[in-house]
Amino acid sequence: MRDELERFRTKTKVPAVIGAVTDADELLAIDVVGSRSRNNPDDLATIDDQWHIGSCTKAITAVLFARLVEEGLAEWGIPIADLFSDLDGIDPGWANVTIDDLLVCRAGVPANPPSSDMMRLHKWEAPPVEQRSETIHGVLGSAPEKPGDFVYSNLGYIMAGAAIDRLASAPYEDALATYVWEPLGIASAGVGGPPDVRGHGAKLPLGPLSVGMGKPADDLSMADNPTVFTPAGRYHLSLQDWARFQRVFLNDGEPLLSPESVGRLLVTPDGPKGKSMSMGWIPAGAAGATHGQQGSNTMWAATALMDLKHGLTAMVVTNDGRSKALSGTVEVARTILFRHR
Repeated sequence: MRDELERFRTKTKVPAVIGAVTDADELLAIDVVGSRSRNNPDDLATIDDQWHIGSCTKAITAVLFARLVEEGLAEWGIPIADLFSDLDGIDPGWANVTIDDLLVCRAGVPANPPSSDMMRLHKWEAPPVEQRSETIHGVLGSAPEKPGDFVYSNLGYIMAGAAIDRLASAPYEDALATYVWEPLGIASAGVGGPPDVRGHGAKLPLGPLSVGMGKPADDLSMADNPTVFTPAGRYHLSLQDWARFQRVFLNDGEPLLSPESVGRLLVTPDGPKGKSMSMGWIPAGAAGATHGQQGSNTMWAATALMDLKHGLTAMVVTNDGRSKALSGTVEVARTILFRHR
């Protein structure tokens, strides 16, 4: 694994990259190469560091909702309008859209809040529950946009987080700790930029592409998306702990969920190739796996490839958000996955 990680780091010039493979029982391999910051090459990253997983958080949010169902605090198929009955002015169109639609990004929710709001959202100091509620209230005041069509939506997962605030009678962050992190023994998880390893954006963002090696994000207050995005993609954790989460799927839900819940989470609705997802996962046959997930906040790139046929999951994360780094983590994950079959 170290040779593969080093080849990737040399080719893409990322500061650091970490990789790991787990089966249903234990971590089979883990290694890391490179530095925590491009500005300090002697400060080497370690396997115990925390790494930002971006939108891979979506699968975690979906698991949290499934946990609430099994705890009797929620139900599958709840209409969106019923989830937010405390809010006024909800458009009648939301009565026909369910939480299931929301978690597979087919609820008719736009992809993101308006880009013109991003700086305001970064400076917003209200409690996270209040931020989520106010943000989704504005969305619910208008009819859903083409419900049933797939639109990969961070805003939809913000809405799911707001629903969890209500169903758990506790903030999403606290509910996640109670129902997911603590039962799995995960202690390294946190929100925002990790405390030790710095993310690095591109020097020149060009729409979906990004070129040039950027500086480390030393200002942690701006090292991630705004707080309101937390249920969609703001968590970091060690790879040992991320492997603990991945093993829930390799073990038919144990120790968190029933096999039926895991089956529901992994069902991908029919749709055009490349335009459909299950609850936090996408089909990954092209990468030689059954399911995959990726995350990036433009300063990090994370990939997990799960192969249910062989009972393995490979995870790769780099502290560089360039598009070439994100695509490259797929190849690294594929290679280390194949080597452990």
